[in-house]
Amino acid sequence: MQTREYSSMTDSEILTASAAVLQDMGYAIDEVEKPLGVLSASKRADATNNLKAAGTMALDGVKCVFTLGLACSRQNYGQIDDVQDIRLTLISRPTLGNTNNVVVRVTIQRIIWDKRGYVSDQQTVTDSSVYASFYERMSKAVFLESKAYEESSRYYVGDTSISRLHIQHGYHY
Repeated sequence: MQTREYSSMTDSEILTASAAVLQDMGYAIDEVEKPLGVLSASKRADATNNLKAAGTMALDGVKCVFTLGLACSRQNYGQIDDVQDIRLTLISRPTLGNTNNVVVRVTIQRIIWDKRGYVSDQQTVTDSSVYASFYERMSKAVFLESKAYEESSRYYVGDTSISRLHIQHGYHY
């Protein structure tokens, strides 16, 4: 689910479309290496799990009541997940044997920070719905990118518009 193939696109066009999609999703583009086909992006997001937070605060409250106020602290509250840093890396490269197709691979990692500022978890995102959502948006962007390219590649013979696609396929006017 982390890899998709796109046809009739260059690495550069894929990276341009990817950057637009990621910015629409709230990511900041950290680095782009077009010759290598690599793009990295990141964003910070809320990591609070309200159910876990409520349980932790209840635990602190119960501990305080049963110890007659001697063990009142917000120690457990500090261990609640607060924010997460999400890092996405995208690699695009031409497919072997068919340079008109580009393979795109995306990996997403996240680091979760608790309210004390300590790392509480680090993980690679493996949820296929996260990748499916990205690739759905990416497919739309690639379609729009190819349409924009086609429109910018028009030539005119008299009053007739001829696209680069028509010229490549040998249509005569």
